[in-house]
Amino acid sequence: MPMKTMTLLTGLTFCIANFASAQNAKEQLVNSEVESVIIYLDGVEVSRSKSVSITPGKTKIIFTGLSHRLDDKTIQIKSSEDIAIHSITTKIDHLTKSEEKPRIKQVRDSLKLMKRKAQYIKDEQNAYAVEKTMVIANQHLSGKDKGVSTIELKQAADFYRSRIKEINLAVSKSDVSLGEYNAVIAVLRKELQELNASNSFQQGEISILVSAKVATKSTFTVKYLVSSAGWVPIYDIKVADINQPIELIYRAKVYNNTGIDWKNVKMKLSTADPHMSASKPILTPWYLNYKTKSSSLYKNKYRLVGVYNQQLDVNTGNLADLSAKKEGEFFYSEISVSDLSAEFEIAKAYTIPADANAYIVEIKEIKIPATYKHYSAPKLDRNAYLIARVGNWEELDLVEGQANIYFGGTYIGQSYINTRSVSDTLDISMGRDKKILVTRVKKKEFSSKKFIGSNRKEVYAYEIMVKNNRKSPIEIDIVDQLPVSQDSEIQVSKIEISGAKENELSGELKWKYKLEPGETKTINLSFSIKYPKNKPITIGQKRKRKVRAKF
Repeated sequence: MPMKTMTLLTGLTFCIANFASAQNAKEQLVNSEVESVIIYLDGVEVSRSKSVSITPGKTKIIFTGLSHRLDDKTIQIKSSEDIAIHSITTKIDHLTKSEEKPRIKQVRDSLKLMKRKAQYIKDEQNAYAVEKTMVIANQHLSGKDKGVSTIELKQAADFYRSRIKEINLAVSKSDVSLGEYNAVIAVLRKELQELNASNSFQQGEISILVSAKVATKSTFTVKYLVSSAGWVPIYDIKVADINQPIELIYRAKVYNNTGIDWKNVKMKLSTADPHMSASKPILTPWYLNYKTKSSSLYKNKYRLVGVYNQQLDVNTGNLADLSAKKEGEFFYSEISVSDLSAEFEIAKAYTIPADANAYIVEIKEIKIPATYKHYSAPKLDRNAYLIARVGNWEELDLVEGQANIYFGGTYIGQSYINTRSVSDTLDISMGRDKKILVTRVKKKEFSSKKFIGSNRKEVYAYEIMVKNNRKSPIEIDIVDQLPVSQDSEIQVSKIEISGAKENELSGELKWKYKLEPGETKTINLSFSIKYPKNKPITIGQKRKRKVRAKF
């Protein structure tokens, strides 16, 4: 049967024209399940379908049990050609209560019980406070004309001391119990928040006013976008040795906070923008400029509906705890994606509960040819880092994200795949290579400080040694630097740079070597700084600040 598609029409004229017709239309409630989803980085397109029997005349078909966060501007309806679609409207159903999830009910009941116990203790403490006030108020024993005997005074003092002590001990004991109850209450409240219990009774509805000339049966397919869902890429990168290809395991962390569970659904992951305008694109001037160094990513915090309980630290790739954030807040990192969006069809169906937790979804496993080189900046870190270089990387449809690095069967740590490169080669840091030894020592016999007339001259000399302890040859880049003067009175002169390639603007020095197994290279670096002796300058860079124990 031919099908037709209709998107949601907006406008007062359309609604008024169909208002009278809707009043006389027969209503038919439709319960449907989520069949498939296309998950974007910041939203999801949900698809549902249901076969509905239509009688002659007008019928209002109401799809119930939908997410209350659906975007009504994105609704699409598909039906057979012999069905006329007159209007599409949405609303939130606050009256019909859906069956509460067993776990939510269990947590909610436990929370009520803990609150009652905590309130009982508070009431008991209030009673003790009143009694203590009465005891203290009645401790004056003597009258105006008559004193109190020693025996009576002792008995009264014993009573007041004993009773005040009993009250204080009882209050202290109840404070401990109250603290324990409050801790349990906080945990239960957090779990309710994660279970999305606060919105469990809010559901959306889509009403479709249709008409048919004859009785017919048609399958209605409903699609719409919902916020508070998305995915984050995560990679496992495994390398057996530096002469082997990369094994890339591409996964996604998918989260669903739409209020509706996805049960055994077909799934696609996409990097496209679901909110892209339908207007025709207009080219703007394409300006080129020199690339400047800047922070590769930055964090923004947006107020959105929903809770996602993990945040990716873009510098370390670690997941930070967001337990302190308020309900209804999302933490996002800005990332870069290709102009040509990628789409991944997931082979098997998944069930993703609407609890805002991250669930691992397998995307694909591929082997990638790679070349390897080493990099070391011994002035900052006396280690050599292994860099895997991947060509034609844009064909892999990678998205910026954290990567777990494995080398030689050993977990090395976490790295980050940054796809903001405009070059043909993507460099992936594989961590420190302990089989490459790098040292940088100051040569005291060639370093000196002396006065020449009104100037002070300081000479610095260093020796850098690199040794390849691997059983195969390696290529390595060694970088260091010369200071750069920003004042005509400060003169920097290079003495020995061992054939380094020099960047005179930044002072960077780079040596490129190919080292055979067991081979050692020695680099000699020396330079002098001359400046007026009555104008001291800061030559050494700031040292790292760390925390240590104090005894």
